[in-house]
Amino acid sequence: MRRALQSLVVFSCVVLASPGVHADIMVGGMGTPAGANHPLNHFSSLAQGSMLPQRQIVGPATLLHEPGFGVYEPTHQLIYVSDFRGQAIRVYPAFASGDVPPLRVINSPSLGQTRANAPVFAHNELGTISNNCCIATFPMHASGSSITPLRSIFWGGGSGGVTGLNNPVGLIYLAPTDEYAVIDSDSTPPFTTRIVFHHRTSSGDVPPSRQITGPNVANARGLAYDPVSRHLFVLRVDIQPSPASSPGIINVFDDLASGDAVPIREITSNSLFLPTQSHYFAGLGFDPYTQRLMVSRVLGGFPSFNQIVSFSASASGPAGAIQMLEGSQLSGHHLGVPFGVPAFSPTVPPLIAIAHPTTVAFGGTSALSTHGGQGSSPAAYSVTSGIPNCSIQGNTLTALQPGACTVTATTGGSSGIPVQTASISLQITQAPQAALTLITSPKVIPVGGISILSTQGGSGTGAVQYAIFTGSEHCQLQGNTLTGLAEGSCTVYAVKSGDTYYYPTSSEFTTVMVGYRIFSGGFEPLAPTP
Repeated sequence: MRRALQSLVVFSCVVLASPGVHADIMVGGMGTPAGANHPLNHFSSLAQGSMLPQRQIVGPATLLHEPGFGVYEPTHQLIYVSDFRGQAIRVYPAFASGDVPPLRVINSPSLGQTRANAPVFAHNELGTISNNCCIATFPMHASGSSITPLRSIFWGGGSGGVTGLNNPVGLIYLAPTDEYAVIDSDSTPPFTTRIVFHHRTSSGDVPPSRQITGPNVANARGLAYDPVSRHLFVLRVDIQPSPASSPGIINVFDDLASGDAVPIREITSNSLFLPTQSHYFAGLGFDPYTQRLMVSRVLGGFPSFNQIVSFSASASGPAGAIQMLEGSQLSGHHLGVPFGVPAFSPTVPPLIAIAHPTTVAFGGTSALSTHGGQGSSPAAYSVTSGIPNCSIQGNTLTALQPGACTVTATTGGSSGIPVQTASISLQITQAPQAALTLITSPKVIPVGGISILSTQGGSGTGAVQYAIFTGSEHCQLQGNTLTGLAEGSCTVYAVKSGDTYYYPTSSEFTTVMVGYRIFSGGFEPLAPTP
């Protein structure tokens, strides 16, 4: 009974978020040459063969380099794109077309090369595969390069690792169990694949919540999930010795499966064979609107052989393809993982407030914008929490002091359009100081002589302290006075403390020479160059 109620709740949420419109296919790709932009191509669900895309998100403003994976988030009608070599998650309006800049970008160094992502709207979070090794969770509406993950599940491929994460691909989120799942493999031959699950709230070097193992997930190449039926779909290859072709199989599991699980059913098809070992599956997508599974197949280096094959998600045993798209119009390079989007905007999307970035250093700025809502009038922005920390002029926020602030965007209120508001939180951090320069006067002193230390630059009210890094047997430091003890040299540096507004900083090292006496006759020995 409990399982039935859970399924009913998930079904109700999906129905509310997924109105009865036919869906289309969107797909990107990999292998784009340096400096080029790879499009996101949108194909009709009725398209077949070599038909061209209905629309594209394409051009230099998109910043897309290798959009190998994407997912549609229906509540806000956005698409979240994992840009692999672009090392970013880029977010776009789902129904945009042309050279459209992203609404926001997560390009934190802790993200690195990312193969997949999973928006978790119920918890306002975004799960990602980070650095080809790990699972990181970010705030869903975060933007910028200064964002740090809320949580990270570490790499488990090294000695002593327990997470089961070695080379994860195909991230999905399972709402009923509040888990992430990925395809992963052993780090040593024969590189056995498995499905690894982790609780969304896990962090650090933690063991999986469960795993699906055994021959039914061997050589897994794609992973998808239907939250209504609560079925997991695993695309695997039954590898045959060359020159025989290898069949692809889609095994269907209950979403509570664990261990050496037996599939509920399997889907096979003549359209799922890999003719040679040079062909491979790029991935598996699921379209909840048409209840289709979408398989992308690639022949390395030959985009004319790119292919997307669609099947009914309820199929069992041998099945015919519902749709087959073929050719370089899918991607001029290596095809990515297809995903489903509605053919057109099913409803007016809610108003979203956007700040880029959402973490701002003192004195820095963030660009404010909105997405969705009704009407075309520009939004008005105001600071509704943390007023001393931020100020707004037009659509630009300036960070006044470290802390947090909440910005609220307001639109409508005239011509019959109701007032709409949306808020977003920003974090204001300390700023880096200006470069700190250490001055030693003079740089060459006799034994017993002194050099006075001072600084230029830096920022804020933090105190300056001096320290000897090497050569303490040649120099003695007291306050800002350096006294020569014995012939030789010492290196010194300065540290300026942080304050409310600035992080601490330090200068570069400076060398002081000791013991080279100055004679009035002009025949004194030359001191080594500092």
